[in-house]
Amino acid sequence: MGDLELRVTVLMHEYDTLRAEILQRMSHRFAIMGFAGVVGGYMLFEVKRASDYQTLFLAVAAAFLLAIWWQMGRVMLRCSNRIAEIELAVEQLLPGVGMCWESGRRGSPFMHKVHGD
Repeated sequence: MGDLELRVTVLMHEYDTLRAEILQRMSHRFAIMGFAGVVGGYMLFEVKRASDYQTLFLAVAAAFLLAIWWQMGRVMLRCSNRIAEIELAVEQLLPGVGMCWESGRRGSPFMHKVHGD
């Protein structure tokens, strides 16, 4: 295996790993959104019957879920940025391959504003 082939193989393995990481975190974020929706719905309709401790617990739980959701987004953005770097590196090593999914989306202002990267 030549040096170029080895470098491309290593980069593509990292690329595949990071893509799988992003897909898994997206799935977890949707699950957290669903759970947060249940907590929010319960707070909306049952807050009059709940004690102060229950209301406080639900508010803290909702804040905790939001923090986890936000942190997962930051990690996804870092993975996405690294994938864009890998795409550019592979394109330099093998011109004309056309890897541009993340590098083309790299300027997405929404994720950068939300997650501060």
